[in-house]
Amino acid sequence: MTKLYSFKAIFASAATLALLIMTPAFAQDSSAQTPPEGSIKMVYNYPADIPLKYRVEGKIVQDMDINGQSMLVNVSTYTGCSIRSAGNQDGNLIIAVKIDSMAQNVDSPQGVYGGPVTEVKDKSFNIVIAPDGRTVDLSGAAAIPITIPGSGESDASMTFSDFFPVLPDNAVSVGDTWITHDTSSISNESTSRWMPVEAECKFQGYEDIDGIRCAKITATMKGTMKITNQSQGMAITSSGTLTGERTLYFAVDKGYYIREVVKSKMDGMIEIADQGMSFPVMMNINTTNELIR
Repeated sequence: MTKLYSFKAIFASAATLALLIMTPAFAQDSSAQTPPEGSIKMVYNYPADIPLKYRVEGKIVQDMDINGQSMLVNVSTYTGCSIRSAGNQDGNLIIAVKIDSMAQNVDSPQGVYGGPVTEVKDKSFNIVIAPDGRTVDLSGAAAIPITIPGSGESDASMTFSDFFPVLPDNAVSVGDTWITHDTSSISNESTSRWMPVEAECKFQGYEDIDGIRCAKITATMKGTMKITNQSQGMAITSSGTLTGERTLYFAVDKGYYIREVVKSKMDGMIEIADQGMSFPVMMNINTTNELIR
């Protein structure tokens, strides 16, 4: 009976993982050489008068090997939000965020559950970011509670912690490559995530996305991940190695990104220490953030 209850908690925790499995964004090493003439410096500059609408769609396939039996959990998430500038603070950018909609669905051996997260509709808060997109202050998002369908409590900081891809520290030219080392760490009362990632990045050139000229940056990533969350009274830890690819399209002349696509895979273990349970898990994670026009 205890193990059956534990499995129910594991399946429910997959919904929380969907909010947590994001990867640190691009950030150029500060030791890079002085760029040649013709390079560009990318910075954020959202308009204040016209909110821009984004949609974030994520899909996770979690395959657990429990006593030699494969158990699949499919999680799909959707967040729609509006973004605009709300001024400056000590050289950083204040970004006003309004959540337009949010939904999450889980298909597991325990059944299908989830749906719209209605209590966050029209909730507004501010995030402070550096001009290159690094998060400075998430306290506004952390003050917005989220009840994850079929799982438990969280807050908007888990969804928006990596919403703004970090741009290269220095000016770059087409063809430039660089190595980044970033660690994404975030926690609240019920969940925590620690994820150091190394990425090999390249400025591929320019592409038109919906008529907008964008700088295209790609990255090949590798790292580790450890996520712990409380589900139905038990601490469930997922940890392992992470690999993936990331593509960013940034409208240099406008000062905001048009699209970001992340495809990654985690191979590791799920552990419930107080139940003495552990077993292998593989997760395929696909996320797309894009501007809606």
